[in-house]
Formats: sequence, C-alpha cells, structure tokens
Amino acid sequence: MKYLFWSIGGLVLVLGIGSGMFLNTVRQPESAVKTTTTFVVNDRDKVRAVAAHLYQQHLISAPWKFNLYVLLIGARSSLQKGTYVFPAHQSIRQIVHALTIGPNPDNVWVTIKEGQTNLEIAELLGANQVMARNVFLDAVKQPASLPDLKLDTYAWLPNQLPTSGLEGFLFPDTYNFFKNSTASQVLKKFLDNFDRKFSTDLRQATTTSGHSVYEEVIMASILEAELQSARDRAMAADIFWRRIGAGTGLNADTTVLFAIGKKNHVLTAADLQIDSPYNTYRNRGLPPGPIGNPGLSALEAAVHPVANEYWYYLTAPSGQTIFAKTLEEQAQNKKKYLGR
Repeated sequence: MKYLFWSIGGLVLVLGIGSGMFLNTVRQPESAVKTTTTFVVNDRDKVRAVAAHLYQQHLISAPWKFNLYVLLIGARSSLQKGTYVFPAHQSIRQIVHALTIGPNPDNVWVTIKEGQTNLEIAELLGANQVMARNVFLDAVKQPASLPDLKLDTYAWLPNQLPTSGLEGFLFPDTYNFFKNSTASQVLKKFLDNFDRKFSTDLRQATTTSGHSVYEEVIMASILEAELQSARDRAMAADIFWRRIGAGTGLNADTTVLFAIGKKNHVLTAADLQIDSPYNTYRNRGLPPGPIGNPGLSALEAAVHPVANEYWYYLTAPSGQTIFAKTLEEQAQNKKKYLGR
C-alpha cells in the first residue's frame, strides 16, 4: 500500500511537471510565417481539422500541440467559425484564445512596414477605418495637444519635437486596432511598442555613444531608407557618424527624397540643390528629424555601428552595397556599377 501511495504520488508529480512545461511551450511563438495570415474556420470544422489547417498554413509547428492544449483547457466545443487574421509569430495560446472568442468585425489588423512615413501610415489607418487620415496627421504633429496621451511616461522622447512630430517613433509592426479609434489610443499603441522594442541594452549603448535617442532614431531612419542588410547598415552608420564628426555632409539621397516628398524618383542635379533642412547635400550633420519610421535592425545598426575604413558607398542596381575608401574609388564604382 505504501509503495502504491508513493507510485501514485510520483506519477502525479511527473504529470504536473510535464503539463507545466507544456503550458509554457504553448506560450512561445509557433508561427513560421513572417507576415499576417488570413485563416478560415468553416462551420463544420472539428478541432483536428482546424489543427491540420493551421499546420498547413505554417501557423503552428505540430497539430498535436494544438489538439492537446485545446483538450487541456476544455475548449473542444468553443472554437468559433469565421475569418481570422493572425499576425506573425503567434503562440498556440494566442491562436486558441482568438479562435474561442471569434472574429471581431470591429477589429482590424494593420501592418506598418519598416521605413514607412507618418503620411503613409495615415493613409493605411484611413483605408482600414481606424481613424481619419487628417486627424491622425494632426495628432502625430502635435501629440502634446492630446491630454490623455501621457507623453512624459516616454522618457526617450525629446522635450521639443520638430514639425514632423512623432516621425520615427511609430514602430513598424502588425497592430490590432479598433475601428474608429481615438488618436490617443492609436498613438499609445505605437509608443508603447517602441518603448518595448528599444530595449534597455540599446538605451545604455545610446548613452555610452554620446548621442541622444532622437539622434539615433534620425540616423536609423536614414539607414533604413538607404541600405538593405543589417551589416551594410551598421557599416554605413560608422561612415555617417564619422562624417558628422569631420564636419562633412552625409550626402544621403533618401533625405532629399523625403524633402521633396517622393520615394521612387531619380534625383536630378536640381533636386540636390533644394533648399531644405533635410537636404544632407547642402547641410552638415543630421537632418532635423527622422525621414521615416525605422525598424529594429536599423535602430541596432545606428546604435552599434561597425568600425571600418570606408568613407563612401553606393547601391548597385542589384541591391548590393559597394563601399569605397576614397572619392576617386567612389567615382570608379559609380562608373562601373551605375554607368556614370
């Protein structure tokens, strides 16, 4: 009898530990997809069918995990039919939670891409009925006018924002918004996300660098627009910071494109002479504000530049970044890769 008691006790302990480990597992991101995914639960779909479809769409790594979790929480009869939109990197727990609540017609998922400007984000929010385009633009330019948006809780925000307002701090990600949200509700989601993503390590490194958070964000926005890979961005960051230290211009085409309000435009000699504080061909140092909203890779590159001996670079038609140590070498690269 004593042996049976200890055997049962041991089994209970093992099961308890095992279930605890499993419940921790279902909290981890499962989805292998990197973009939002539309998923449909049909009227007669059983749990196993739902699990199989989730697996086929790469939203979960194994159907048995989904089936077991649904069984453990007693949700076998609670999955709601309808069309769902799942952001990237969802956990099984998040997916099951959404499927048991059911699709909410008053909720919309909006994906903000790295480098998008406030104007582009305003267009997206307006198109998805989150809030009116012009109302959003007014709010991001003058966030201090929103009394229920506690800006003082974000210590990294500069005390005096330029006319571009919160440009640079609307962190690129996939967001779930209510339709007809208020400006404060929308901006709080953006700023809270930036606060989470701009980690303690990045803040400490920023302090050590001698630059302000705002300067790092401005630099990151240029790197986001100028280069594609994390390595190239980090190398270009070193070039740009050294140019600023030497008192030479950044000569970043994307700052001029921002100044003239065009992204897909071949710059002319006249464009490079435009009278704008964002024209880094005519002005030394950083522009007065970010030229878009950078993602984490660009922020990390700005804060952690990779030391090198280059002073120039160009982007070839293939997307490859070609670096040069001298102006003469840069001219040769332009002739070789750009035909000019």
